Amino acid sequence: MTAAMTTPVPKITHRELAVLEAIAAYVDEHGYQPTTRELAPIIGRSYVVIARDIAVLEALGVIRRKAARAIVRLFPLEDLREHARP
Repeated sequence: MTAAMTTPVPKITHRELAVLEAIAAYVDEHGYQPTTRELAPIIGRSYVVIARDIAVLEALGVIRRKAARAIVRLFPLEDLREHARP
């Protein structure tokens, strides 16, 4: 059973949603997870800000990090888009 089945979808900001969408697009294109330094130019923010956003997403229970490049999204992007806040 996944978190999405038992836990309400967390409300995330549009910036956090942009990070998740950038990760998904990167994985689709490259076949593996990006580093924060690889995400920074894609999103247009510093890698420090990206790292903070990823830490917030993990604290909210939206993702789980398993290793340096392994990020597991616990909710479908569609559900997160519906619940995104400004």
